[in-house]
Amino acid sequence: MKKIVTIFAGLTISLLLISKTNTDNNIVYVKNEITRSTENEADLYASKKSGSKKSQSGIASYYGKGLHGSRTASGERHNRHEMVAAHRSLPFGTKVKVTNLSNGKEVIVKINDRGPFAKGRVIDLSYGAFSKIENPGKGLTRVKLEVLNSLK
Repeated sequence: MKKIVTIFAGLTISLLLISKTNTDNNIVYVKNEITRSTENEADLYASKKSGSKKSQSGIASYYGKGLHGSRTASGERHNRHEMVAAHRSLPFGTKVKVTNLSNGKEVIVKINDRGPFAKGRVIDLSYGAFSKIENPGKGLTRVKLEVLNSLK
């Protein structure tokens, strides 16, 4: 239930961000981001299996405060201060370098959960990880993901 609330909150924030400016341009932008992130995810997963170091770009968000202490898909308890993240397909334990494309700041996170479930998003970061690369008040940011190691 908490994940559904988080997804709904993320969608609401996204819609608010879109409605504040020229709507026509933003609809095209969001549609392009959704298409690009889906294509990039398939490429990233294929490159992870073959051992090459490809990257994936898209939108990152962060876990809400209400999920602190809840169980992740890997069975661990979510700690909002740790450098952890959720990805749809990368194996649990995979280390990923996340680079903010607007300011160049980087953070290395461990995948320990599944998600994000909002269209156009490629990764959900813990609050601690997101705050290392972007002001959490922003809520969303464009990032590039690079797999550093994989357990499978």
